[in-house]
Amino acid sequence: MVVAMRAGRLKPAGKRKLWVDSSVKRYTPAVEEAVIGVVIDKHMENLDVDIKGPGLSILPALAFEGATRRNRPNLQIGQAVYARVVKTHRDADPELSCVDVARRRSSVP
Repeated sequence: MVVAMRAGRLKPAGKRKLWVDSSVKRYTPAVEEAVIGVVIDKHMENLDVDIKGPGLSILPALAFEGATRRNRPNLQIGQAVYARVVKTHRDADPELSCVDVARRRSSVP
């Protein structure tokens, strides 16, 4: 009896082995990509954001327009965030930012 755990085409992979060939892909964030995520957890210096990637993403509390140590955004768990991916590495969580890059570039003399 053969039971498949995912959808796809059943292909032989040897004498007594079968393989399910599926087209299921996993999302991996890329640098400079715009994403929408949900705040999962709050910490002192950052927020954990779920962008449906391999793991949670980190959003520093100071990575917002005009944010300072005294003036931080008051995001609650469950709120949606529109951000940009700043750093990615296969062994670390992606880092996000809510700073507008075009605006920052235009204000630099």
